[in-house]
Amino acid sequence: MMIRNLQTIFSLPWILVLGFSRCEFAHGQVNLCDIMPDWMCYKGQVIPIIDNPTQWAITNCPGLEIDDAMQLLAMARLYFETGNSFGEGSLHEAGWLSTCEPCVGWNGVFCEDGDGRVTRILLQSKSPPLSGTLPTTLSHLTKLRDLTLFNNDLTGSLPTEIGLMHALTGLNIRRNRFSGTLPDSLGDLTSLIDLALSNNNFIGTLPTTLSNLYKAREIALYSNFFSGIVPSALGVLSDLDFLLLHNNSLTGSMPQEICESQSNGKILELSADCGGDNPNLLCSYPDCCTTCY
Repeated sequence: MMIRNLQTIFSLPWILVLGFSRCEFAHGQVNLCDIMPDWMCYKGQVIPIIDNPTQWAITNCPGLEIDDAMQLLAMARLYFETGNSFGEGSLHEAGWLSTCEPCVGWNGVFCEDGDGRVTRILLQSKSPPLSGTLPTTLSHLTKLRDLTLFNNDLTGSLPTEIGLMHALTGLNIRRNRFSGTLPDSLGDLTSLIDLALSNNNFIGTLPTTLSNLYKAREIALYSNFFSGIVPSALGVLSDLDFLLLHNNSLTGSMPQEICESQSNGKILELSADCGGDNPNLLCSYPDCCTTCY
């Protein structure tokens, strides 16, 4: 089997030996093909997963369409890059990579449209927790509506490519160890209803593009390290019920546009660090912040 332009797209803690047409993984004395499904291996070697699915040779998955290969590529990368690949409670034990179709036998994966496309990934509170980073190829999951990964040990930043996941209505990654700044591309998720990024290590200012989330009902950004001012443009989100900003380093004043939305009953809960004699953020507009920390 000849695989051209070999380019592995996942990083693993195992020893990686690249050849001209194949790659071999070893974890101590364990040959991964002894525990991987047959379709991931060829002559005792794990088949490399490459960026271009048209060149992706999977011996026991014949007849894959381009979209099928891209979806399988994205799911396989998530499997490897979250660092919880083997052992009790792992994605391997949960049936991941057990078939060529993520809709069949992959626990925590749901396909609800009858077309073989993944619509929900629910991997909250895994034991042991998921670790590692989110792969950029998640954007290949074009029909994913719900990505729930809360209460794990995931790190790194949100990939810019997440803005390509236009079907997302729910993104819940709270209680992890994500860091870095929020990409402006978050504002491209115009179908998003629930955005839960709380209890992480995000830094920087809040992107003004969040004002493009016109369907959002909850934006939970509390318990991070955000700084700067609260964008006044968030006041245009007419469906917003919950805007939770406390336990950050935001300064200035809560914009009047947001306070007016709260006063008019559009925002049911608005939290910020506005408590005490010397608050970080002023919430002086009448009846603005519902909870001050």
